[in-house]
Amino acid sequence: MKLIAQINKLIVSYKKPSDKNSFKNILVVSNSGLGDTILSTPAIISLRQSFPEVNITFLVHKKILPLFKEFEFVDSFLIYSSGFHSQIKLIKILRKKKIDTIFLFHSNGPEDIFFSILSGAKNILKMTDNQMHDFRKIFLNPPNVKIKHDIEKKLDLIRIFNPSVILKEMQLPHHFHLTNDFRKKDSNKVYIGIQLGAQDVYKMWPVERYICLAIKIKDNFKNIKFLLFGSTKFEKNLVERFQSGFGLPSLINDLCG
Repeated sequence: MKLIAQINKLIVSYKKPSDKNSFKNILVVSNSGLGDTILSTPAIISLRQSFPEVNITFLVHKKILPLFKEFEFVDSFLIYSSGFHSQIKLIKILRKKKIDTIFLFHSNGPEDIFFSILSGAKNILKMTDNQMHDFRKIFLNPPNVKIKHDIEKKLDLIRIFNPSVILKEMQLPHHFHLTNDFRKKDSNKVYIGIQLGAQDVYKMWPVERYICLAIKIKDNFKNIKFLLFGSTKFEKNLVERFQSGFGLPSLINDLCG
């Protein structure tokens, strides 16, 4: 990481001048968490529907690929791996694809700057709230200065190209809805997924609020089933607290882990 950060300072002058007319081979990047990747879907779908003739490559984390591997709004996928040698391989692929525009919807630095500059892309756009970002001069877009939803921030990058369609609804690949095992078992049920944890505590809603919400939903709607998600030991503890407070195990499907 330190090596790449130092190289970035040396190669920034090699960034090609931006050219909004160069908009044929696009790379969309969301290579970090699941939540951030799902929040990127409105911008990706808006891109596809506004510019059906362009080629869209999606750089996604390998852990998230199984959910998006048949995402009908992109043409191809690249799997993200960290490390210097992985970045060199990625750069070679991007140059071969002749990527001209990169949307960094949610990406890990300093590697994102490294592969973006050396890819040869003329247009680099990055969602950032940092008005003093070290590489802000190479971005086609200005840093965000307003308080707004992350979906809107990502869509702001698309708006630079005057899209004909702007959609704000998050979507999963169509095949996921068709083949979901839970829906096969009982098509009359309504399944509600709950993710209790987050990477940062300040992003989390208290478990007690989730319990109150779940009770209200259960009292007002029939055939409800709650699916609890998570993976860490911390999240498993949150799920146990939810189950204890809710008290109706028959309405809960624990998928944590």
